[in-house]
Amino acid sequence: MRTGFGWKTPRSLAALVAMFVGVAFLVAACGDSNDKSSGGGAKETSTPAKAAGPTSKCGLGNGQKASGQPIKIGALNTKQPGTDFSEIGRSTEAYFKCVNDNGGINGRPVQMVLETEATDPGQAASLAKKLIETDKVVGIAGNSSIIECAVNHKYYESKDFYVIGAGIAPECYSTSNFASVNMGPRYSVDGAAQYLLRQKVKKIVLVQSNVPGTGYIAEGFQLISKDAGTCRPRTSTRTCRSRTPTPSRSRPSRRPATAAACCSTSRPPRR
Repeated sequence: MRTGFGWKTPRSLAALVAMFVGVAFLVAACGDSNDKSSGGGAKETSTPAKAAGPTSKCGLGNGQKASGQPIKIGALNTKQPGTDFSEIGRSTEAYFKCVNDNGGINGRPVQMVLETEATDPGQAASLAKKLIETDKVVGIAGNSSIIECAVNHKYYESKDFYVIGAGIAPECYSTSNFASVNMGPRYSVDGAAQYLLRQKVKKIVLVQSNVPGTGYIAEGFQLISKDAGTCRPRTSTRTCRSRTPTPSRSRPSRRPATAAACCSTSRPPRR
C-alpha cells in the first residue's frame, strides 16, 4: 500500500494527522453583529451578538480522553546559547495535548517525541535517524532549525517523510520534502529591503547573528541593493561593545560577534 505524505501508516490515518497538524497553525476569528430596526414609532430592539462562524476545536471536540496505542510524531529544534527554537516543538505538543483531551485521532492519542540540536550537523543527522528508525514516528511536525533542513533533506526524501515546520536553511524552502509554514528569513529580509528601496531611503543595514547557515540571508539583501543601482553593499563582522548603564565608570562589556551587511547610498569615507 502506498503511504500518503510520507507517513508510515494507511493513507486515511496519515491524512487525519496532517490535517490536525495544519490546524495547529491556524487562529480562528469570531465576529458579532447587532440588528436594530425602527420605523413608524416602533420601539428599537436589539439581539444578542452571535458568532459569525464555527469556533475552533481540538480533535473530535467531545471532551473524552483518547486511549489506546499512541500515534508518534517527532520534532527537531535548534537549542543553544542565544538561539532557542524549542518552543515551536512544545507549542505543537500543547496543541496535540488538547487533541488528546478531546477524542484524539479516531480515538487514539498523539505522542510527541521532541529533540533539540545545537547546529552540529552530526547531531542533527543522528537525531533525525533516531526519530524515524528508533522512535518509529509516523510523521515529523513542529521542526524549526538553523541547519537541519540542509543536513537532513536527502535522508527524509529517502525515507519518504514530509516535514511540516519552519527553518533557516534554504533547503527548507527549495527541496521537495519540507512543507514550511512561513516564508523564512531570506525572503522576509528580501521583501523588507525591496520595500525600503522603494521608499528611497538613504541607508539600510542588516544585522544578524554570525552563526553557521545564515550567510545566504545577507546575500539576498546585498544582491537586491546592488541590483537597485543606488547602493554600495559591504559586509563586515565585528564585536559590538556596550557600556553598562551605571553611575560608576566601568569598562565597556563585549557582546557576542555579529555579522552586519550594510548598504549606504553615500560613498564610504576615504582612508
